[in-house]
Amino acid sequence: MPQEFKKYEDPKLDGRVRLLPSQYPAVRAMYKKLGSLRKVALEFGVTKNIILFVINPDYKELDRKRKIENKVWNRYYDRIEHRQAMRDFRAKKRELGHAIYKGRKNTNKHKLCVCCQTNLVE
Repeated sequence: MPQEFKKYEDPKLDGRVRLLPSQYPAVRAMYKKLGSLRKVALEFGVTKNIILFVINPDYKELDRKRKIENKVWNRYYDRIEHRQAMRDFRAKKRELGHAIYKGRKNTNKHKLCVCCQTNLVE
């Protein structure tokens, strides 16, 4: 069943966004003034790559292609950390009112013992 992608109306609610599109001209102006990616990144509290992506959008596409070729997502996969991250993500989606993440009813309440038909989980 396909899921409907619901964009955030306000980019400030999106936890993935480090710089808002309204800040891009300020980043470019500061880079022309300072001439250093590191100084601009420290000023805005982001990484040098994010500043580089804003200044040179072509580099962002090249970096994305490189990551797909090298499959960098397989390098540091940790199941326990991923599980916790997904729980946090779903909780945030629930707070924002996404219907698909409302959660399921707890089905453990109705498990019965095969022998005596008593509740196993209360």
